[in-house]
Amino acid sequence: MSRARGSLNLHVLLVDDDDALGDALGRQLRGSPYRLSAVCSGEQALGAMADWPADLVVSDEQMPGMTGIDLLAQITERWPATATMMMTGHATAGTLVHAINRGRIVRCLLKPCQASEVDAAIRTVLAWKLARDRGDALLPLYRRQRELLAAVEQASPGLIARLEPRLDAARSTGALYRRSRS
Repeated sequence: MSRARGSLNLHVLLVDDDDALGDALGRQLRGSPYRLSAVCSGEQALGAMADWPADLVVSDEQMPGMTGIDLLAQITERWPATATMMMTGHATAGTLVHAINRGRIVRCLLKPCQASEVDAAIRTVLAWKLARDRGDALLPLYRRQRELLAAVEQASPGLIARLEPRLDAARSTGALYRRSRS
């Protein structure tokens, strides 16, 4: 079972040894704003990731061959930008702690669950991932700005403190402008 549907460039990979679940979710989530593909095992998931890395991997925990936690641990090690989520019908506190610590899951769903619940969780995790990615992209810029401000302060002590009221006014004007455009 391998298929892809959706309209955005966001890719969600579903990993579950239950073919019927993958097929049913694929049909029910057809109009979703992300591409959903499904595979039946951890090994297939790793192969699929090598071919087309997903933004989010949603994995069952108990599967033959490789557990979901082992799979998600490998995914986060090899593809650190990929978010992970787990679905399981056999959750214990120990399993969840292990999934959070090793698989770095962002969300866990207990089976059985409705397609609407899966869709809502996927959308939430994808929104979180996009926000994290934006923050990661801005971090080098922020660090560079701090370096430049430190250099300015070293060259002209007190200059930044004297400019702060004007900077605050510019920030307020920029915020008002952005709000008016949205």
